[in-house]
Amino acid sequence: MWMWLARISCSLGLLGFLMHNQRQGKMAMASVAGSDKSDKSIDTPEQPSKTNETSKTASVVMKEPKQNGLKLWQIAGLVLGAIIIGNWFINGLIFKYLSAHTADVVLGHHEAQEVANGLIKAEKSLRYDNAMGFIMPALSEAEITAKLRDVGSRLEQHHKTGMLQAAANTIADTIVGFLVFIGVMTNKQKVRDYFARVGNSFLGVPNTAQAFTLLLVSDILVGYHSSDGWQTVLKVIGGHYGFDEHVLESYIAIFVATVPVSMDVAFKFWVFKELRKLSPSTQVILAEIDRH
Repeated sequence: MWMWLARISCSLGLLGFLMHNQRQGKMAMASVAGSDKSDKSIDTPEQPSKTNETSKTASVVMKEPKQNGLKLWQIAGLVLGAIIIGNWFINGLIFKYLSAHTADVVLGHHEAQEVANGLIKAEKSLRYDNAMGFIMPALSEAEITAKLRDVGSRLEQHHKTGMLQAAANTIADTIVGFLVFIGVMTNKQKVRDYFARVGNSFLGVPNTAQAFTLLLVSDILVGYHSSDGWQTVLKVIGGHYGFDEHVLESYIAIFVATVPVSMDVAFKFWVFKELRKLSPSTQVILAEIDRH
């Protein structure tokens, strides 16, 4: 979950940086235009009020997108921050409650196998050190058994804590996801207006910046090396919820073989059908890049 949020935050940050540069350029052009108009007003003093009014109007038009842009990214930051902090707080409360029942937790087959493997490694290492004289005085068989029992208890406690943390992650993410869903459903129009403003702001940046952003995002998600990234992300998500990565291998393989390919086809279809209407120059740039 955190990697997806980080990826979304990076994309929003990049888009905000491009929008900021575009607005700075527009403001610079507006100031130059205002200077030209003021020079012309000196030559034609009979129209000072009209020139000043035009300059004020241009200033208002230039300031409005900047204020909207700042508001857009403030809202995005507040929403992402609220989701992360809320998830962290709820997760902590649930894990604290579950930790009080650690003694009642029963290890699953995978966790028990991990404990057994850890005990085998610990026993080999302990017997080697004892036989080579690295432990003085030498341990008796009863002492070795007692030490292995202590190691096993610590390994069991570690895996039980991991199981409780995975359960807390599942419950907390479900609660936060449900709350986000309720928030979106109760504010459909606001969410729709927000993303419409984000889309309009994106179309306001230079065509080369639009093409760069779309190409970067598409290559990350559906590029040549994206399968490695998808596998890593899915394994991390599976571990976050307590799934064994060996059990998930077949499902991950099916996902990587179908979802990125479908996303690539959908993206190309969107570029062909919709982007040429919204921004023909960007579509031409992407077509030229794809041709080479």
